[in-house]
Amino acid sequence: MPPTAVTAAATARVSRASSMRRAGVRALLIAAALVAAAEAGAQTPAATPPPASHDGETRQGEWAGRQAAKASDLQPDERRGLERALARINAAFVSERPLHLFIGGVLDGGGIAVGPGYRQALGDTASFQAHAAWSIRGQRAIEARLDLPAVAGGRIQPWLEGAWLAAPRLALHGVGAEADVRRAVDYEHRAGVGGVRARPWRALSVAADAGVFSLTQTPADPAVPSDVVAAATYLRSRLTLDVDTRRAPRYSSRGGRYHAEVADYRGRGRHDFQRLEADVQQFVPLRRNQWTLAMRGLVTTTRTADGHSAPQVLLPSLGGDTLRGYSAWRFQDRARMLTTAEYRWAAGPHVDCAAFVDAGAVGPALGEMRRRDIRTSHGVGLILHTAAAVRARVDLARSRDGFAFQFSVSPTF
Repeated sequence: MPPTAVTAAATARVSRASSMRRAGVRALLIAAALVAAAEAGAQTPAATPPPASHDGETRQGEWAGRQAAKASDLQPDERRGLERALARINAAFVSERPLHLFIGGVLDGGGIAVGPGYRQALGDTASFQAHAAWSIRGQRAIEARLDLPAVAGGRIQPWLEGAWLAAPRLALHGVGAEADVRRAVDYEHRAGVGGVRARPWRALSVAADAGVFSLTQTPADPAVPSDVVAAATYLRSRLTLDVDTRRAPRYSSRGGRYHAEVADYRGRGRHDFQRLEADVQQFVPLRRNQWTLAMRGLVTTTRTADGHSAPQVLLPSLGGDTLRGYSAWRFQDRARMLTTAEYRWAAGPHVDCAAFVDAGAVGPALGEMRRRDIRTSHGVGLILHTAAAVRARVDLARSRDGFAFQFSVSPTF
């Protein structure tokens, strides 16, 4: 490459990093100013909404909690500033109307997605819900789920689910810790799954599901090598074990979640593979619950038969909400390891500040990762939440790639 081209590329990278840094700093400063104004203007403490049910995955339990919270709000509104705004945001998330606005995400790195949603209770333990969503980066999804009537005293819940997802020009970076080639791929998948979840007791659940999963992965850029893309149809089966002692699955300052999953993707081509994953999260309250130490360890490995390879888009990845100083899908390989330590402190009734460090690596196998493959990032964040759920989170992180700004409407972990 000519010297002038190298200089121009370097200048462009510095300009992008500076712009991202300024945007992230401005967002954090604005959010901090809102917090300070709201706290200074508050004359009475806000009533704390009731904690979410431990059975966070049972839709009827969640709806009952929301109804109780709504009943407790039948009193003069004395909230100020940020508390009132957060109450409005929370109302949009937990609207009891069957037809509502869906707010969430489609795929990692796609940004916030919104669209129409519908949900309906079908008796005491059965329910139906569906939504369509479009993200700010052009990703689209349609999902529907039917929870069938629970049996065995509500401890066993069968369910059916269908989904379609399209992610045009998904940015991948190649396979391996040293990969640094940005590639655009048009990705689409369809899934039809049925499963059953058993909950022997409140903190323990075991689930099994099976169904058809098909994907189409075509190059949006003609320069993408043919071995990066794949089209495959799988019979996918999964078994998961989950121990959850958190007070609420979407926001908690104590307890932990210990998750293990085994998945088998079996098709007719040379892309069969199995995935094993373990995810441990622990939350330790400090100083009368004003501070929280949040920790996470994540390990994923992929196994294939000789001559087989998993499609790149289904390989474990780091970046985005896992290694926050890097863009989503920044590192991919057959195995990954991630550790995160985060220190949170309560800046107000519904606001937490955070400082965090992430460290992770990818490699062809867990035993083949090298010390030089480890990538780290560190940064600060601001979390807006209710007593039971994170409603918005802003992170500004730094890594060897520069600064990265992350925004989400769900917890990082």
